[in-house]
Amino acid sequence: MTASTSDRMAVSNMTLVLAEVSGWYKPNYAMAEQLFWGKNAGCNFLTGPCLAGSPLVAQSEEFCAVPSAKGCDLEANSAGLCWTGTGTLSNSLWNYFGNGTLAPDSFSDNCPKVVGYSNRFCGPGGTAGGYSPEHFGTDSACFVSAILYNNLVDYPAQGQCYQYQV
Repeated sequence: MTASTSDRMAVSNMTLVLAEVSGWYKPNYAMAEQLFWGKNAGCNFLTGPCLAGSPLVAQSEEFCAVPSAKGCDLEANSAGLCWTGTGTLSNSLWNYFGNGTLAPDSFSDNCPKVVGYSNRFCGPGGTAGGYSPEHFGTDSACFVSAILYNNLVDYPAQGQCYQYQV
């Protein structure tokens, strides 16, 4: 279980334990999924700021430090952007950008993350952005790249869906 919604709602061991202790379910723990958010990030992930320094730098791979920068979501399932908005902060310690920039997830202590575009899922049925030779299928993932079909000037690196082999 996680505190907020995402494109991937994992059913973790923790979720299955909660279901079992309710007395209503006998879960199959072999079906549990991994939670990647904060995995192996250490105590500072929970107790420290998500962005620090000048210029701002994300303190772990879950977060992004440049609003609207293009990239990939944490699990490389979708191309997306560093999603932010504007508004009033509930805690001045979370005013990382100094100008009322808000992360859309109210559970994140105002830590922005790359949110995948709804039409740029790298799996089957995804659609290309138009500038890169992308691949969509069960054997594709998002990579930050500037590979192009032609020579466009000043084309920044961004999330693209490519085929991979393990």
